[in-house]
Amino acid sequence: MNQKSDLLVEFDMDFYKATNKLKRHPWELARVNTLAKILEMIEGPESISRVLDVGCGDGFIANNILKKMHVERIDAIDINLRDSEIKKLSSLYNGINFYNTFEMLKVKKYNLILLLDVIEHIEDDTSFIIEIVEKHMDLRGYCLVTAPAFSCLFSSHDRFLRHYRRYNLKELMGLINKVHLKPISYGYLFFSLIPIRLISLWYERFTKVEFMVNKGVGVWKYGKTINRTISSFLTLENIISITLKKIGITIPGLTVWALCKKQRL
Repeated sequence: MNQKSDLLVEFDMDFYKATNKLKRHPWELARVNTLAKILEMIEGPESISRVLDVGCGDGFIANNILKKMHVERIDAIDINLRDSEIKKLSSLYNGINFYNTFEMLKVKKYNLILLLDVIEHIEDDTSFIIEIVEKHMDLRGYCLVTAPAFSCLFSSHDRFLRHYRRYNLKELMGLINKVHLKPISYGYLFFSLIPIRLISLWYERFTKVEFMVNKGVGVWKYGKTINRTISSFLTLENIISITLKKIGITIPGLTVWALCKKQRL
């Protein structure tokens, strides 16, 4: 498996240690809260003992969600992690095993695999997921996939992050079916952010200025009160989206997601 995912923005570890709890973007905080809620949909969550986080970045997700599930083993992989960063992250997050190659994994099969905002970075997303599912997913395992939504919203921000594409729900469901997964729940998140993205996109197109370049979560500088307020609002709207989807009402959002099980062929 040698496809490049470009998932890790280089960071200064000392700065990260000092700001991990204070300067996380409210989107990141709301995302953690929402993903934890989605994972509650797993039947028998106590059966989840081995988790693989593909494209783990700086380990924020693994540390804040997976540890709360009391799993036996958490493996986190990102091919962009340098060996020195793996050592530092391992000391920062005790109990999470970090890797930068799949060959280093000491466990081959997992009950839960996370592909969180990963597949949009992969040119051949189908082959990439099939290889992960066949090599590393337990027969009764689960996979949680998230990705940026709607190709019409593709902007300089996507180019900056080296995205190949964005997905709508139909496209994600088609991909999941091709890779031998069966969706058990799915939908969109962050519906209030669509107007903001549309405004920035229209601004780019009319002014020819790439407004969204380098506007990612890493440049957020606001404090705890603003973070808490915005993240609470975003978390609430995501819970509303998930609840409405259960009764057949789909609200478009900036992120598309699916919780899947492995199909028996």
